[in-house]
Amino acid sequence: MSKGGITGTIVDVRIVMKQALEHSATSIILVHNHPSGGLRPSKSDTQLT
Repeated sequence: MSKGGITGTIVDVRIVMKQALEHSATSIILVHNHPSGGLRPSKSDTQLT
């Protein structure tokens, strides 16, 4: 649900929520990986979640 490349990606929260609502989801799980292997969330990671 995101657009981007190797060094970064963008996710639109509205699209995520729209998909959840259209599928009558009762819950959602958000995950992502860090291809660099870094374990600390970035400022953007924290703001999104």
